[in-house]
Amino acid sequence: MKLPGSSRLLRTARALRDEASLENLLFSSTIPLDAPKRNMPPFDYLHKELKGKHMTLQRLWEEYKEVNPEGYQYSQFCLRYQTWAKSLDVALRRNYKAGEKLFVDYAGSTIPIHDPATGEVTPAYLFVATLGRATTATSKPSSPASSPRGSGPTSMPSSTWARCPRS
Repeated sequence: MKLPGSSRLLRTARALRDEASLENLLFSSTIPLDAPKRNMPPFDYLHKELKGKHMTLQRLWEEYKEVNPEGYQYSQFCLRYQTWAKSLDVALRRNYKAGEKLFVDYAGSTIPIHDPATGEVTPAYLFVATLGRATTATSKPSSPASSPRGSGPTSMPSSTWARCPRS
């Protein structure tokens, strides 16, 4: 007994001898990324702009939509950029034993600290630290009167790092 359309199915199965072709047929992307780009800005331009202070994909998309009202919506804009960004080889992976290294930095611009008694607002730097391979981080605001590089880990209580297996 021959089923209708079975010869076409058999031909397709023979053509799909490798696993990648079969996966592509069964689970192909519903979003055709090779479709016309609707005046999408160059990805290297977006990548360079994102390195700027306080720049986000949301802001870049808003600028793009002002110039291209019929352009991509935010989700497609992000998807296309992220697909391109995955092709960049920029990862520097280093292996550390848990607790072996302490990574410290200041988190960008200052944050406002509000005094509830006086209502005074004081800017502060936000110091952030984490141990290598840790799943948590700790943070502490510090006064801009002290140099941001002059305080930080030395001014944090040692109990913060009590869980460190190496000292």
